[in-house]
Amino acid sequence: MAPPEVRIARPGFGLPINHDPSHAFPHAIGDYVVSGGITLRERRMLDFITQISDKPDWDRKVLDQEIVAKWKSEACRFDESCQDDFLSEPMFEYCIAELREKALVHQEKGFITVMDCEAAVAKSDSAVAESLRHSLMQAVRPLEDVPDRLKDWHPGSNQMGVKWARPEVDDDPSGAEENDKDWADMHGFWDQYNDWWEQHRVLKQPEPLEFKYFSGGPKASEKQAIDLRSDYKESGLQIIFKLANIHLTPENPEYNSSNWHVEGALNEHICATAIYYYDSENIGPSHLAFRQSIDSEDMIMRPEQNEYSSTCAYFGIENEEAAIQNLGKVSTHQGRLLAFPNIMQHQVQPFRLADPTKPGHRKILTMFLVDPHIPILSTANVPPQRKD
Repeated sequence: MAPPEVRIARPGFGLPINHDPSHAFPHAIGDYVVSGGITLRERRMLDFITQISDKPDWDRKVLDQEIVAKWKSEACRFDESCQDDFLSEPMFEYCIAELREKALVHQEKGFITVMDCEAAVAKSDSAVAESLRHSLMQAVRPLEDVPDRLKDWHPGSNQMGVKWARPEVDDDPSGAEENDKDWADMHGFWDQYNDWWEQHRVLKQPEPLEFKYFSGGPKASEKQAIDLRSDYKESGLQIIFKLANIHLTPENPEYNSSNWHVEGALNEHICATAIYYYDSENIGPSHLAFRQSIDSEDMIMRPEQNEYSSTCAYFGIENEEAAIQNLGKVSTHQGRLLAFPNIMQHQVQPFRLADPTKPGHRKILTMFLVDPHIPILSTANVPPQRKD
């Protein structure tokens, strides 16, 4: 007797289109994923770590006290015009300690994470061998060598893109402030005192705590790390591949920024993205920026009533504006591989030709990981529908 036929069940085909198993990975389109927010000082520290880890041979330089001293003189420079826009010594020392921890990971595994908040961005310049990069360039050439009329130009690209903490007020810990308040109340000067206090109080910007090394000690989370190779060895993974080229010419020498976005549509259930920048010629510095949504209901309850100016000074979030925080940007030079969860919005930053008299291009391979808990219909189930 023949075994019963196994019927394929996928969202929209044997399963509800909004099928959502309990163990699915979060993604920004279908889930309410928000951050508790980070302070402006934390963002400066994240940006400093990202910039240092983009320097050549950074994992050796961060161990050189002479080089670190030079970085410190540059990063901790203060003058009255910069307000609080600098790294204090405790902030700098924390960043160096974290960078040294990351250097050990980089030397062992070849990648590090940056913008470490609720989520993070992983970056590597050695994950893909140079021989494989050249093989990829050769393999995609037949897809590129087609007439312009058959190319899938990205909409609006002018034929350049081809798709292929709670706020605190610094109070006097000595108790003198309470004595001043009592005196003002007793002598009928409360209103004047209160007005003066409102105008002259200073926002307390706390310094970071001492950095705690993770190496050889307890991990920050008890949750088990995800290993895609072993955890989904039997069921397999679904990955959507996309090749995209951007061509610049002396007539069109600059690429404007893309829109802020997360990847895919709801029915694609993309939970993570990896981008490989495999070919770049005559292109100036380029970056990919990231931002996150924050919990607006929680944020609005943090300051005292009508004290939203402290939220702006502490978190950089204006009242009545979008509940979004910029996290920074990562360099996207040739040979770099980036990976990040699909809960972070990202945007291609503007870039232009290095030499405006010559043409240039940037080519990327993007890989979208479909949530392995929610397999979707693919060409494994539905054959190609076109004969050509």
